[in-house]
Amino acid sequence: MAWLARSHPDLVGRYRELYRRGAYLPPSYREMLRERAAPLIARHRLAGDHRPFPRAAVRAVAPASVQQALF
Repeated sequence: MAWLARSHPDLVGRYRELYRRGAYLPPSYREMLRERAAPLIARHRLAGDHRPFPRAAVRAVAPASVQQALF
């Protein structure tokens, strides 16, 4: 809040109101943000798995041989 008060004193009142109960926003405000962001997330395909290859095609490759050494 100290940085906010120095840099944007006009926002301090609103932030104190929003975070009056702790570090998390009230559920109603989080839901409002979720609803506002949903169309943007859908439009820009930011949700889900959009990889151009099937998930099953990704496999870990084991090294051919591993030489262990202490030094």
